[in-house]
Amino acid sequence: MTLEIRESPGTKRSAFERAVRAVAPGFAARRAQARVRLRQAELSQRMLEFAEREFRRGGYEGASKEHGAATWFPGGGSADEDTLPDLDTLRERNRDLIRNDPHAAGLAEAWVSAIVGNGLVPQPMIDGVALGLTESEVQAFQKVARKIFVERFWPQADVAGRLSFGALQRLLLHQEFANGEGWAVVRPDTARRPYVTGVQVFEADQVMNPHGREMDPELRDGVKIGANGEHLGYWVKNTHPGDSIIRQQRADDFVFIPALDGDGRKVVFQLCEVHRPGQTRVPPKLSPALMIFRDLKQYFRAELVAAKIAACFALFVYTEDPMGLAAAQAEGSKLAGKAEETIRPGMIKYMGLGQRVDVANPGRPNPNFDPFVIRALRAIGCATRMPYEVTACDFSQTTYTSGRMSLNQVRAIYTIHQNRFAAGFCQPIYERVLEEAFLKGEIR
Repeated sequence: MTLEIRESPGTKRSAFERAVRAVAPGFAARRAQARVRLRQAELSQRMLEFAEREFRRGGYEGASKEHGAATWFPGGGSADEDTLPDLDTLRERNRDLIRNDPHAAGLAEAWVSAIVGNGLVPQPMIDGVALGLTESEVQAFQKVARKIFVERFWPQADVAGRLSFGALQRLLLHQEFANGEGWAVVRPDTARRPYVTGVQVFEADQVMNPHGREMDPELRDGVKIGANGEHLGYWVKNTHPGDSIIRQQRADDFVFIPALDGDGRKVVFQLCEVHRPGQTRVPPKLSPALMIFRDLKQYFRAELVAAKIAACFALFVYTEDPMGLAAAQAEGSKLAGKAEETIRPGMIKYMGLGQRVDVANPGRPNPNFDPFVIRALRAIGCATRMPYEVTACDFSQTTYTSGRMSLNQVRAIYTIHQNRFAAGFCQPIYERVLEEAFLKGEIR
């Protein structure tokens, strides 16, 4: 039998407690213990909040967990942990923007043209004193070396025979902007070429783990890593993984290319700007601004559609004659009995009863359109380290002084990338060509 005691509204609390003690002697003790634990928990919470407020003074407010930052947990992954899972999506979205967005396409072209132009040309400058050469011998060597590279190797640098060395440079930089990395490999080839040294460019998507080795701890998205973090080699897929003709991934479609040849020279060139230690693969340049780009594109399209629709309506006619209304609507239809579904300029829309004429007030163009777009493009320029004038190709609001300041700033950034590209790709290829020319007896 179970004794149930209920407290009625008129029962005093003390009488109720006495009744409970009579049927449950340990109830009061348990209740007191529960109250003590509740007070301890409240005190602990208050102490934590006090410590959060008081003891973090002098540190970074950005690390606070109060207010809106309580749900900000970005994680603490490594460079590869934060990058590799999202890399494919970032590349695809970047390339889609460059294909379809005029501002993104302009940024890519500005990036490539400002850094390499038509291609970086070598300027041989040897140390004649250290080599024991006279001034005339130095001048003769430099002239011959430049002629060999520019006139003989340059036009046929591409293994496929399609691109010059200057075009290969532009392609690599465009790949770096769109994919985060530009990839090239030195491939010996003697067919129809004056020099064996040849260059082949491939896309970053082709560097990937082969089939069956997706979880290999020695591989990071196709890159084989050594004990010190050095790149030992690369697994490259011969066909692009997105090829619509060859979709099936086969184990024999991959080839492993060592990073260095037997003489210690680079064979594979991964042209990118690394931002974190241990970062194996690099995201595209537009990655920080992808969401702004997408929203700006959608807003741009919505404003254009709104302006087009607003420009089409001229008058709205209200009438009291139902038969007249039906006749007017039918007259503008393409087929009798079918409502009009298209919008064309100068439309007169019959709305219903009322017998009055209203002139359309479209409210377009939006007076806030330009300021919003300019602000968004400035944010995109910050992500790519390019001033607004270059991002928007707009110098209409720029004075000579402000324009010069912007161009000076971006010129310093271009110079950094130009030197990196020259040292990481152009110089090694130049040295290979000169070595081959020397072995052929074409140069001292």
